Amino acid sequence: MKGVAIIGGGFAGMAAAERLGRAGISCSIFEAESTLGGLGSSIQVAGQPIERYYHHIKPQDSFLIDKIKTSGMDQDLVWKKTDMAFYVDGRLYPFSRPVDLLYYTPLNLIDKLQFVIGMLGVRKGNPGQLKDLNAEQWAIKNWNPTIYHSMMKPMLFNKFGISPEQVSSAFFHGRIKNLLEAKSRTGGKTQFGYLLNSLGPLVDHYQNELSFNCRILTSTPVERIDRINEGYRILTENGEFNADWVINTIPIPRFEAIPKNFQVLINIDYQASICAIFAINERIEIPYWINILDKTINCRLMVNQSKLADYPFSMIYCANYVNPDDQMMKMSDEKIFQLYCKDLEAVAGKFTCRDVKISRTRYATPVFDIHFPERMSHLRERMKHIIFAGMVDIYPGDRTVSSVMASGVRAADTIINTLN
Repeated sequence: MKGVAIIGGGFAGMAAAERLGRAGISCSIFEAESTLGGLGSSIQVAGQPIERYYHHIKPQDSFLIDKIKTSGMDQDLVWKKTDMAFYVDGRLYPFSRPVDLLYYTPLNLIDKLQFVIGMLGVRKGNPGQLKDLNAEQWAIKNWNPTIYHSMMKPMLFNKFGISPEQVSSAFFHGRIKNLLEAKSRTGGKTQFGYLLNSLGPLVDHYQNELSFNCRILTSTPVERIDRINEGYRILTENGEFNADWVINTIPIPRFEAIPKNFQVLINIDYQASICAIFAINERIEIPYWINILDKTINCRLMVNQSKLADYPFSMIYCANYVNPDDQMMKMSDEKIFQLYCKDLEAVAGKFTCRDVKISRTRYATPVFDIHFPERMSHLRERMKHIIFAGMVDIYPGDRTVSSVMASGVRAADTIINTLN
């Protein structure tokens, strides 16, 4: 056997390579960036390591938690109670405890009761039974029009960047249910985990471990793929490689753009993301997770990472999911800094910034619209010996590091089971 070519060295690619290596199957990782990790990679902000894009670990993230333990880093995994809030009409509303709902004035008493009933429905429901409804139809049916228009609709726009009529109800339901399950596993309190010194050391451990049975080629984008006989030829500036199987973990549009002697025609849209990390001298006392429903604020989410990890100063993410053609994607880092700085001051008050790092990606996540499952099914059926892993294979699960790791393991298992 010639082995397996893994395109993309994020957590899906690394998990797939590890699984293949344990089964004695040779593989090569082709990563365009200079390091592994993908969207889970880390950077330094004011001298502190932190993920480029916000991440946390949920109690049910078994693939990631198991990997942390087997890597000998379980002593660095800390769990903390977290809180969340909504920012609406210039006011911050805590929304972590049942009693907080009583003080959420955008909803009246009847709406509050319906909100509770709707959440119970989410807990009992099965996302697989919702394929005939879009997110708007399901949310109105599960709650009511008032809750949908004042709370759910703006959150859907924030998360997906498309009309709620196009969003998959199964995926939206899955995200909410995932959060409720995290609470149920911790006695009704939201508890998230964080790996001390970020996910960076775990990426390093992966790289060292994989180097014994996997060829790792960083700074090596794939320049061409040709189908030859029953396998594939991978061409890069570092040479030519033959493989029996290909596991693709990079965004579908990037895979489509690679020159080939065969066609991949699939219409899967992606959202872009703009994320700024502020290191702030003052101790900012805001909740861990803030959903922004106020139209006067440019960023749609704030994450107070200082609630999870101990820093000598405050560390806060300000982030947006946007359409790739959104004007914010064309703005300079300085302009993004000015907008997000103004937003953060509106929510948290005046502060002095010690450092800021701004990251943006054209392909943050697929758009999980109502046609997504059908499109992926057609893609899988047409691609012989090519398996798609990563974000495109988590549906209807949550967008987590653990989910993409699980997709990499599934891809590897498909190959292993075929060979056995």
